[in-house]
Amino acid sequence: MVSEMDKKELINKDIDSKKSREQIKIEPYNRILFIGDSITDSSRDYGNSDDLGKGYAQLIAAYLLNKYPAYDLKFYNRGINGNKVADLKERWEEDCLELNPDVVSILVGVNDVWHRMDALEEQTEATLAQFE
Repeated sequence: MVSEMDKKELINKDIDSKKSREQIKIEPYNRILFIGDSITDSSRDYGNSDDLGKGYAQLIAAYLLNKYPAYDLKFYNRGINGNKVADLKERWEEDCLELNPDVVSILVGVNDVWHRMDALEEQTEATLAQFE
């Protein structure tokens, strides 16, 4: 039987091994893109392509600029309040591929879920396939 301490050690060991495999390596001159819905948007100024908003994109950019001051990193926020997965798909070429980012953070899907839940729509194979 595995003790509580052994379980915690196994969990922590598993988490630590995943962290080392999943870390994103930041290189000089990286272009880092944040794209998604309102969580990413975070009140950004759409008229200012350099504005990162007031949320996680701004915090991560500030952290990385402080950690790697000589790397000349470039950050983009292309979050749009209210967007769903299909909206992101429609603007993928312009808002992602044309920027040629080295690192992409995608947070989208909340609106897809709560709009369906709020409308009490029945989930069908077709709506699930569309979301996927």
